[in-house]
Amino acid sequence: MIAQLGEEMVFVEVKTRRGVVFGTPEQSVTAAKFQRLIATAQDYLQKNSLEQAPRRADMISISLGDQGKLLRLEHLENEV
Repeated sequence: MIAQLGEEMVFVEVKTRRGVVFGTPEQSVTAAKFQRLIATAQDYLQKNSLEQAPRRADMISISLGDQGKLLRLEHLENEV
């Protein structure tokens, strides 16, 4: 997801997990996924002439229970 907050461009990785068998949503962001997010951000900034814009990479972590009930929603700024 790409958002703009004032002059700052915010690139957001959203991860959802149901249960804890496969770990937390945060644990699923691998180095390869991080590199893809950075490459996508750089491409977007270049194509839109925003190379000088302030930027950050955030993560939204969503944990659901077995029935799909929201257990935790966390917005982690500058965490990716």
